[in-house]
Amino acid sequence: MKKLLFAIVLCVLMIGCVTTSMLRLDPQALTGQKKESQEGISTVVSEKNAVVTVRPSAEPYSSEDRPKLMISVYSPEASFTFSTKNIQAFVDGNPHRVFTYDELVADVKEQEKIAKDKAEKVKEAQYMSGGSGGGMGTNSANKQYTSSLIKIEKDAANALKDLNATALRDIRVLPGKQYGGYVTIEKIPNPSQSHEIKVVVTVNNETHEFLIHQVEVKK
Repeated sequence: MKKLLFAIVLCVLMIGCVTTSMLRLDPQALTGQKKESQEGISTVVSEKNAVVTVRPSAEPYSSEDRPKLMISVYSPEASFTFSTKNIQAFVDGNPHRVFTYDELVADVKEQEKIAKDKAEKVKEAQYMSGGSGGGMGTNSANKQYTSSLIKIEKDAANALKDLNATALRDIRVLPGKQYGGYVTIEKIPNPSQSHEIKVVVTVNNETHEFLIHQVEVKK
């Protein structure tokens, strides 16, 4: 009975049991835009008074992941404030969430808390399966729990470091300077279906629209 209980708890806690698919973001050049390759990834450049560049961050990516875009801006003359507040996303015409830097940081901390809670439940399940005379089992559970905590905290610290280095944040863009960063949007619903993603970037009241097709990568 104890072994059965332990197995049930582990099954509930396991991550990755859901079948995932691989997706690809394919940017399309609209009228007046040009399509090129940057780091081997299709990129669209929109040139007006300012220059805005959009490309997917990776190709392909898992349906369990949130899509990320590299967005960069450049203005030869005017300075301006730029952040995720200047970016809108639409999926099949419906408004879609664009995460701010602070929201991504809060999410990493929340996922760290969830992972620690799961590790605690695994430890408790191991205690229950070990019985009253399971001293060595208890020591093993404690060691595994401590090891899990170290890994969870390390992964969270690395994720925060990566965000700090790469994510788009509020900044004052100076004339003649280019600034860019990764922008994260919410997961695409029904990922096995094809979708159209529109990204609208506003620079000094100037609008740049981008069209991106999201398609499933056939195995």
